[in-house]
Amino acid sequence: MKPQKRSFEDSTGKQSRGKKASANMWWIIIGAVIALVVMIVLMVMFTGKSHRLEVGLMECTGKGGTCVIPENCAGTVSRAFDCPNSDEVCCFEESGAT
Repeated sequence: MKPQKRSFEDSTGKQSRGKKASANMWWIIIGAVIALVVMIVLMVMFTGKSHRLEVGLMECTGKGGTCVIPENCAGTVSRAFDCPNSDEVCCFEESGAT
């Protein structure tokens, strides 16, 4: 005699996989949506602040240089750092020479 398979039927008479599996699926979807929203909010927050950081890192005066006309620089000229006026360059004076 073979054992019979049991099937679970809901009130409509249809077979279902179980309410527990269905509930877990919804919690996973809700968690993924919340994580996505948090990630978007953090991206927006840090994108706005990173521009100010980039500007501060690229300033000539923040690196110890001075913005002068290229002819007036007695030290090393660096074009990697920004000056407010486009005709000026970042000049690093040679120190330690007495």
